[in-house]
Amino acid sequence: MIHFPAIDLTGKKALLIDIDDTLYAFEPCHQKALEACHTEITREGFLDLSLTDFKKFYTATRQSVAKRLHPQGVCRSRLLAFLTFFESHSVKDGYQRALAYDSIYWNALMAHMQLEPQAERLLKTACSRGMTVVAVTDMLAAVQIQKLVKLGVSGYIHFITTSEEAGAEKPSPLIFNQELQKAKAMPEDAVMVGDSFEKDIKGAQNLGIAAYQVKVS
Repeated sequence: MIHFPAIDLTGKKALLIDIDDTLYAFEPCHQKALEACHTEITREGFLDLSLTDFKKFYTATRQSVAKRLHPQGVCRSRLLAFLTFFESHSVKDGYQRALAYDSIYWNALMAHMQLEPQAERLLKTACSRGMTVVAVTDMLAAVQIQKLVKLGVSGYIHFITTSEEAGAEKPSPLIFNQELQKAKAMPEDAVMVGDSFEKDIKGAQNLGIAAYQVKVS
């Protein structure tokens, strides 16, 4: 569950909002996605790993890829994580399998996403006030756009800004300035809502944007 604080939109022209762990709870969906990948690996039989070991090895691999490629948006690529994982385990045709498992992962994750009701209410309120809504996220654009469509919120969100497009992750001012430009808003005219204090809240506040942190439980 995601808990939203009272958010004051009075006099604001733009709502800037995070996606993962703000519009929906990421971790339960992530675990289901990993389970779907392990089930398929077991069915195909090209790796003999328990679910626990698969999660451990995959997570370590993804963290190493993210660290190596940070702060580029591509550091979040599941495709590169699976590619590195399969190559490190000497899996035949690892790059082809990586492409397949990238799809398995995201299809399973998105199948389990559920829009947080408080997030939907906030989006509806912002739109009813004529505000411009911009989704801002540290991720690949194609994946995050698919999430917005799957969650059924594309009708509320006017623009999206990703770290892939901005060339830097939150809390970099690059990504926040880009979303302000898209919204045609000054910092004092915008509100940021997200789950990460370091990335979402401080990143916005450093530019003079009012920010509200949601809590995931």
